[in-house]
Amino acid sequence: MLGEAGLVENSRVIMEKPFGADLETAVTLNAKVHEVLSEEQIFRIDHFLGEEKNKVFSSMLPIQPSDVVRGQFIGYRDQPGVNPESDTETFIALKCCIDNWRWAGVLFYLRTGQII
Repeated sequence: MLGEAGLVENSRVIMEKPFGADLETAVTLNAKVHEVLSEEQIFRIDHFLGEEKNKVFSSMLPIQPSDVVRGQFIGYRDQPGVNPESDTETFIALKCCIDNWRWAGVLFYLRTGQII
């Protein structure tokens, strides 16, 4: 979906490894990733280290409300079981910074959500 959305050019992706259920699925997933990203765009981290996440989170600067976008996909309120007046987010994007020597000056853009 990154390729379809035009988000690949000048992008970098961090992938936590291992991925896939076994060697065969890992090879298949890796091939799919390479359909849209070059190897130079992919940074793999070991989930056992997990880029020392506690240190990263404690070094994260406060997120400014102006750096956050929240939204809802069109038609969400029409889904079965969803309140027609719901303000529940189905998408969020934000910019954050890590205040340490390794990530100084690097902006992180995080996006997640559900789309139909």
